[in-house]
Amino acid sequence: MASVSSLSTTLLANTANTRTRFFITRQQQQQQHEQQQQQHERRCCRAHGGKLVGETWVQQSDAEDYIEEGQRAFQSEEYATAIALFEKALTSEGSGTKRDRTKPAELSLGEKQSAYYNLAASHGKMEHWDLAFASLELTFQSGYANGRLYGLGRAARDFQRLEMDKDLEELKKDERWKTILTKYRVRGSEIAFQLDPSNSSIGKAIEMMSKKNKK
Repeated sequence: MASVSSLSTTLLANTANTRTRFFITRQQQQQQHEQQQQQHERRCCRAHGGKLVGETWVQQSDAEDYIEEGQRAFQSEEYATAIALFEKALTSEGSGTKRDRTKPAELSLGEKQSAYYNLAASHGKMEHWDLAFASLELTFQSGYANGRLYGLGRAARDFQRLEMDKDLEELKKDERWKTILTKYRVRGSEIAFQLDPSNSSIGKAIEMMSKKNKK
């Protein structure tokens, strides 16, 4: 027959084991809860994206978030990851017009241009030439360096930046580069440039006078 002492020892050991199992279970539950909370917070951040600029919180669309993530991946030379993020941006909620309450807002022209521009550079780094030039064409078709949308002055500056962009060097060796740039090159007379509010003080003065007359 077992002694009282041995029974007490056994009971204490069983109690300790139970407490240990209970503690481990609670610990696992706590870890699981924290993981779920983190996932929830990540989803919230994605749904209500933004960033701190100085001391001001600036709202961003999902598309802008993905574009920024893609740019970071590009700078780290993770081009395949960058491509996936830029493509994700094109199918995400943007900051443009919301035409249907049941659907996310469309991408703005700037978001489309940025996503396609960066895709052109990323595909170029990966030597996906057809996709790179298709993306470059879509960049212009989305309004990049378009004088009618942004004024001849800004359009010309944007076009020059693209021509000088070192991230697009790989594309410049292909004949398609010249063909696409010739097709979308910004054209305008000297007078048109001088009258453009985005390009000259004369254009700005005329624009201000026009607004005053309308009032």
